[in-house]
Amino acid sequence: MKMRVRLALVGAMVLAAATPALAWKLVKVGDQIIVGKSSMVITAPTQWNRVTYGPIKGSEEWTLDGLTLNELYVAGDIASGKPLLYEFNKKDNPLPKFADTMQLTDLPDLVERTWRVARNAVVFKTTAVEPAKLGGNDAVRIRYEYVRDGSNLIYKGIATAAVVHGQLQLVLFEAPALFYFDRDSAKAVAVMDSVTFRVMPVAKPS
Repeated sequence: MKMRVRLALVGAMVLAAATPALAWKLVKVGDQIIVGKSSMVITAPTQWNRVTYGPIKGSEEWTLDGLTLNELYVAGDIASGKPLLYEFNKKDNPLPKFADTMQLTDLPDLVERTWRVARNAVVFKTTAVEPAKLGGNDAVRIRYEYVRDGSNLIYKGIATAAVVHGQLQLVLFEAPALFYFDRDSAKAVAVMDSVTFRVMPVAKPS
């Protein structure tokens, strides 16, 4: 079993090295980053690499060593009726949608249902749900682990989510349970704890 996990991890590292170059920017300690032009602002407590686009509006992906090894997914201002990730197959395999009527207690299930579809998680376990704060707002901190279809590699994750002004705010980190999660999760939590929200301009009526 350990050998299969090691081989899966090596495969992930090879995939990361083989991925075509993305548009990356270095985030330095103290940099204030407006996430995807949303209301979410991160004041970087440590250095990260930041890809300059995200899978959905208002989102970005950050990493330390490559997205397959340690992925920090930040998404601000997810509107009601929108998914947490990009939908590759809306017709036949749609993602669950956020609703502004959801309570914090509904968000762990939303993450699980999303990951089962988008990440092909055949095994998904929420290991802890705790009260938290995100930019001074009541939030929920979710700890989970999962295995993707066709893989023996266990991923562990931690997410902090809040509903602010009727929109979902999400900061989520995941990495292989073997080595990377334990090494890097504290840095991800520090990013979550650094979040603030800016006042967005009110759109003028057309």
